Amino acid sequence: MVIGTLFTQFNNRNSSMRDRSVPTGQPPLLNSLITNLQGNSLAKNTMSRQKKRLMKWYRENAPELTALVNMVAGDMAEESFFEPVTKSQSGRNKTKAAEDFALDINIRQQDVSTIIDILITGEGYGWIAQLTKQQVEDLVTQRIKELGLDNISPTRRLVYKANFSDEDLVRPRKYRYIASSTVENIYDTTSVLGFTQTVGADQKFYTPEEIIHYVFYDIDGRPEGFTPASTMVLLFDLLLFMWRNMHAQGRNGGQPDRIYAVEDVDINSPAFKRIEQELKTYVSMDSRHGSLLMNGKFNVIDLAQLDTMQYKEMGLYITGLLATQWRIPRSRISYIVDGTNTKDDTGGNSERAYWRNIEMLQDIYLSLQNKFLWIPFFGVKRKFKKAYKHDELIETQTQQQRLNNLTFMSNELAKNGMRLTKEYKLRYINGMNETIEDEDVEEIPKDETVMQDNSQFRQNLQSNQSLTRSSDSANKADKKRQEQESIQQTVGKPTGYGK
Repeated sequence: MVIGTLFTQFNNRNSSMRDRSVPTGQPPLLNSLITNLQGNSLAKNTMSRQKKRLMKWYRENAPELTALVNMVAGDMAEESFFEPVTKSQSGRNKTKAAEDFALDINIRQQDVSTIIDILITGEGYGWIAQLTKQQVEDLVTQRIKELGLDNISPTRRLVYKANFSDEDLVRPRKYRYIASSTVENIYDTTSVLGFTQTVGADQKFYTPEEIIHYVFYDIDGRPEGFTPASTMVLLFDLLLFMWRNMHAQGRNGGQPDRIYAVEDVDINSPAFKRIEQELKTYVSMDSRHGSLLMNGKFNVIDLAQLDTMQYKEMGLYITGLLATQWRIPRSRISYIVDGTNTKDDTGGNSERAYWRNIEMLQDIYLSLQNKFLWIPFFGVKRKFKKAYKHDELIETQTQQQRLNNLTFMSNELAKNGMRLTKEYKLRYINGMNETIEDEDVEEIPKDETVMQDNSQFRQNLQSNQSLTRSSDSANKADKKRQEQESIQQTVGKPTGYGK
């Protein structure tokens, strides 16, 4: 019946779809056949079960996943700094308030925990603790009473309330990450409406205004985030099988190196006891590599030993495949050997690609945090410092090259009384390679031309004066030299002895 209704609605439209300018007023649908808005346990259990399963791999069963995720999270959670959104006299105060808040909540530890959650479960959650409207109202009322203004007129009361409701009251009191494996997204057919945290029998609901919902990969229109780790669950099972196999080999497969078989000798005879005693002496390091003389028929049987790790190649391949999920180069994984799928990169392309991926994830992470925390409440933007100094060096060299090019273009245009506009200079310095159009060039005003001419005249005058001084100095030196030569001809060269 529902399908028939949809087809009827579709046929009622213009089949050629000519009228595309009329908006429907409805957002696109989420790619989920079921919703958990009405307490659908199937949707909730599916999301929660997957998150807990992935987190268990990270915490207990997959050391390869733990090591690689910790590496990426550590590289992402770099040192950070704050910049005012708008330049003003109060910009330093806003930055100081943001720095104090970041220090109070230990922001770097919050970053590491949240980023690990995103990499493992596909989602991270940050809780913003704010005063409610009623709490703000109560604080303002308390301040008015403390000043003895509680009997003023309603109009003046509103004015005082507006003055007392400063930024300190509305700013967050705390910020803390919430474990992703305990949180469910509450959504309908079009959007996420809230979040529910469940720990045992305790449950708490959060509104979207209270939670920053972090997602690195928002794909396929799903209500939850995507993580590359979810594609490797079967491979994690293989890794666990490999480690359990080696554990069983070490626990159950213990065996001696050799078997000594003595024929025609009773086990209780003195001869057997003598042979046993002699063999025990060779356990000592000082007694090794000697000779042993015995009578009778004596056989030594060497037993095969497991010298190499079973399924090692499979484990290396899976670990290398996991590393490529976040573009981790071989140089960062010292234990990947024997020609696996991450090769040495002498040109450094793999290293640069990894750090570009890190910067992309950092931008996604901070764009959400700035949008919902730092900009609305503190008026600042948070930025990570660059960890890959090679890119910073290249950017500095490129910037210097641009400045040199800009100076050359400006000098050439100045010869014809023209100059580049300030807007074009800013665009060019900021990395926009544009051809110079007519609107990017303007004439140099006459007053500035006169100033430049005067400046050039003063420079030429100083050069002429310098040349004149140099010429005078040369003449004086030449005259002094001639006087010395005349004295030598008259008196003679000095002998080094006084007369």
